[in-house]
Amino acid sequence: MRSLVSRLARFTRLHEMSLLAALHAAFLVGLGFLYLNDNFEHHVFARIAVHATKGAKAQRDSVLELLHATSTLVRARSDLLAPLPAEHRVLKEEFLESADAYLLGSNACGSYAIVLARLMQEIDRPVRVGQMRCDAHWGCHIFVEAQVDGRWAVLDPTYDLHFSAPDGHLASAAELSANWAAYAHQVPPGYDRRYKYDGFRYTNWNKIPVIMPAMHRALLALGMDGVERFSARVELLSLYRGYARAALIPYLFICVLTLRKFVRRRRRRLANRGPGVSLPPGAGIASRITRESPSTARRD
Repeated sequence: MRSLVSRLARFTRLHEMSLLAALHAAFLVGLGFLYLNDNFEHHVFARIAVHATKGAKAQRDSVLELLHATSTLVRARSDLLAPLPAEHRVLKEEFLESADAYLLGSNACGSYAIVLARLMQEIDRPVRVGQMRCDAHWGCHIFVEAQVDGRWAVLDPTYDLHFSAPDGHLASAAELSANWAAYAHQVPPGYDRRYKYDGFRYTNWNKIPVIMPAMHRALLALGMDGVERFSARVELLSLYRGYARAALIPYLFICVLTLRKFVRRRRRRLANRGPGVSLPPGAGIASRITRESPSTARRD
């Protein structure tokens, strides 16, 4: 019976370590995959940013060059790479639709906005993605705001559009909302007249029912007034990086669990060492005292 229990315990320990080894392999392969894709995405957007802004001398010039480059790039690709009418979304578009996927172009305002926001990150410009309201409907149009010379400025890559205030600075969404009539004449032909900034937000706090509204109320209760200007979409422009950070949490737990298993196995091996087996430094005296026979103790 004792032999059976010992074999069962040995079998369980062996399979625990095999499972931990498989989990380590799976997480490392997954993290490596995410790192490679994130690295590729970074280099693609960095190349676009460098080429588009190589002639720019001022911060404003760099931002407007990237606005124009985004509008040109996404529109040109949309003509050839837009989804077919009966085509289903591929797995990458369902689960890994990071910023690089939007480079394919779908001619939707969201594609333009995400590409431009990602490019703004490459030139270290604070950026946020805004969602517009038309009548009572949210999400009718997506735009970008970036900081230019210390001010927030609206950039609408769908129309290659920015707005200039009377003193020459680039206007923000708040300025457009406060006095749209003063800026309406700057829109290009074909502009949808519903997009007049009479309502906009940077985060849809109802996106995930119960959870996000509760988070919103908690942040407001803590006195964080800036929560209304927080753009959650910007934090997820690179899904590869976001998934990698999320995966690190359970992987660290697995690493701690593996370390504990290793330490326990090491202690068991040391406890089961027999006579004549070499021990770690410092363990010899204690081991000899433990193994000392009663007859030897009486002679001493």
